[in-house]
Amino acid sequence: MLQVIRELHAAEELSEAQQLLLLETKSKEELYDLENDPHEIHNLAAAPEQRETLDRLRALLDEWIVDTEVSSVN
Repeated sequence: MLQVIRELHAAEELSEAQQLLLLETKSKEELYDLENDPHEIHNLAAAPEQRETLDRLRALLDEWIVDTEVSSVN
């Protein structure tokens, strides 16, 4: 299947969403509006209007790490 996807990519026949399959690296943080983007195509993590939400989720993650004594992985 991956060979076919690469061939379609070379022929410029993939949609924006389909091209995501070929990304070599993913964003460090991802934030999606699942109501309006259920297929998680548009990452909102860098959107200025989502800064408050991202900060809140970061804080919750930090608390969870401390509470569960999980070391962070970089």
